Amino acid sequence: MKEIQESLRQIARAAMEAARAAGSDGDLTASAADIRQRLEEAARRAREQAAPSNLVEIILRASGAAIPDARSLARAAKWADKAAARLADAEALAAVMTAAEAVERYNLSPTAVRAAIRRGSIAARQSGKTWLITRREAEALWGGRLS
Repeated sequence: MKEIQESLRQIARAAMEAARAAGSDGDLTASAADIRQRLEEAARRAREQAAPSNLVEIILRASGAAIPDARSLARAAKWADKAAARLADAEALAAVMTAAEAVERYNLSPTAVRAAIRRGSIAARQSGKTWLITRREAEALWGGRLS
């Protein structure tokens, strides 16, 4: 997913540069076609990597937008940048799990998970009444206990 995120940021930069270069009366036909093709490719790769459907929708919305002028091209660039940011957010959320998920996934008692958090054996953060832990550390600590 990181490569899709970087690709979207590159598309956004290219679209903004093309919009600036074209100014108010420049011909955007070639630039628009290139940006549209690159966005469609990014959407295809996102779909293949099981990206969240709302992210794929944002990318496709950007690629399907009419790009008759520099302002529209800049708007497509903003959509691509927004999709890249959403992808980063989705990755960040996928990197954590709740303590309750760890209990279920690794066949642990809630007490064992709380004890690991208290000891500092695993990085954790409390959000409201819910403890969040990183999947990577949970896998390292309890991975051999998969249920």
